[in-house]
Amino acid sequence: MRCFIGVPLNKKTRQELTKIQQHFCESNTKMKLVEPENLHVTLHFLGEIKNTEPIKKKLAQIKQKSFELQVNGLGAFPNKNHARVLWARINKGKETLKSLHDEITHGEYHPHITLARIRTKPDETLKKLLEQQLQLSMPVNKIVLYQSTLTPDGPKYSKVQEIELD
Repeated sequence: MRCFIGVPLNKKTRQELTKIQQHFCESNTKMKLVEPENLHVTLHFLGEIKNTEPIKKKLAQIKQKSFELQVNGLGAFPNKNHARVLWARINKGKETLKSLHDEITHGEYHPHITLARIRTKPDETLKKLLEQQLQLSMPVNKIVLYQSTLTPDGPKYSKVQEIELD
């Protein structure tokens, strides 16, 4: 099964990010928006795995307290002139997310929330939209092992395991 570990967003944060996504539609850039119910912070993409038990055991050992996450801007990978992915920047809480990531795996990690995948070169309208400021905060009190099932309509996520943070 195809899996990843992530932080679910609360309803208010998802709603605010969905409003921002709708502004992207003012652009003529072709893109695929991430469905509101799929918005999350990825801690680690596992890919195809056969057995989730070792991962579940590792996640159950995490001793992290709840913390505050703050989103404070937008960006694009690799950059706004050659954007392939649009994302929301995490400011407050990113060090804790990096620490959680390092408990699960090692390697480079840039905490963010993917909002859209770009299919054509970004136009000037989209580049301008990426400059908008935002301030969103939410408590992080759990991490989730998700299964991702690819469908013609896009991925469908289901929870395999939920770990409450202290």
